Amino acid sequence: FFFFNDTATTEIYTEQIVGSVRCVQETGRESYRRNTTLICYNFFKNMLMILPTFWFGFENGFSGVRIYDAYIFQMFNIFYASLPIVIYSVYDEEFITPHLEEMPNAYIQGMKNELYNGFILLRWIVNGGLQAIVMYIGAYYGVEGNFYSQDHGHSNDIWVSGMTVYSALVVLANSKIVIFSNSFSFLSVIILVGSVLMYVLQFAIASLFQFFDVHLYFGRMFNQGLFYVSLILISVSCTFVDLAIDKFIYFTKLNRKSFKIGSTTNVNLPELSDKHLQERRHTGFAFSQEEPLTKNQIKQSN
Repeated sequence: FFFFNDTATTEIYTEQIVGSVRCVQETGRESYRRNTTLICYNFFKNMLMILPTFWFGFENGFSGVRIYDAYIFQMFNIFYASLPIVIYSVYDEEFITPHLEEMPNAYIQGMKNELYNGFILLRWIVNGGLQAIVMYIGAYYGVEGNFYSQDHGHSNDIWVSGMTVYSALVVLANSKIVIFSNSFSFLSVIILVGSVLMYVLQFAIASLFQFFDVHLYFGRMFNQGLFYVSLILISVSCTFVDLAIDKFIYFTKLNRKSFKIGSTTNVNLPELSDKHLQERRHTGFAFSQEEPLTKNQIKQSN
């Protein structure tokens, strides 16, 4: 198998190849799971971001009126919803790596496309669309139609309701990652919180300049309790519904597959005969002719 002249070199390369196979075995399943979630999440957050403007079209006669500030809108996929999903796609772990070698059933989900198929992708898209409806209704009818007494009796306008939708969008996009994550670290928590704070900081800066659509709106929004009530109700309602759906599907799959760490009772392995079950003695030479051991000899050696 190996074309080396000394046993030491053969053993070194053998250990490297075995280690590479073990790396693929341990990380391949987790990488597949994380990448499928990454793809579905991108569809979810973009539906969550775009559809409120579509629902608003029924109110403005599809005249093209915007509800988001153009500058802050462009920052969503750059600062507010980018790094948290990257950290998840690289570091999240559903099972401890050494346990995967003892859980062959954990790899069935990849072979049967249980994590990525047409139904799952459609479920993520529909989920994003439904949450977009909740965000729009909660902000438009809960904030804009109420008077803002601290601003000389002026009522909240389109930019207050639009940025309330956008604030809920940033919160929901990051809380969704918290829902489907299996492990957390200090770095992931800092990035999640930092993404939301980055939005608040940039919103505050944009409200200082007249050439932005949200000029002076930061103080108007964050000084009224109605904004916080609407934001909390929108975020909590969407998050709890999302959490209930995801956890129901997770536990349903868990009960059906019956994953059990350290047990392979769910795998039907064929009975190996003496002809198929062979193990070679190590004689210290790379090209030595080694005699295969039978099953009885292997049991005696153990």
